[in-house]
Amino acid sequence: MLAIRHRINPKTFVITLRQIAKHLKISPERILNWEKWHNVLWVHIQGIGGYFVSYRKLQQWLTACYTLMHGCRSINALDTL
Repeated sequence: MLAIRHRINPKTFVITLRQIAKHLKISPERILNWEKWHNVLWVHIQGIGGYFVSYRKLQQWLTACYTLMHGCRSINALDTL
């Protein structure tokens, strides 16, 4: 079985500017640009520059992990996951 990080596809996450700003504890107006990259989000913040945010720090990652664990029907399946 694949590791959790290989079973979750961050490309499917619906991420909003507001969510990123809340995670970074800044005003949404300070975010000039952001892009989804393969393993991270790249965020350009006014006055700071480029900043990387791991997908694993976002609520969507935690929800995806919960969904995978919830789908395990036995302790062996959970252990394998």
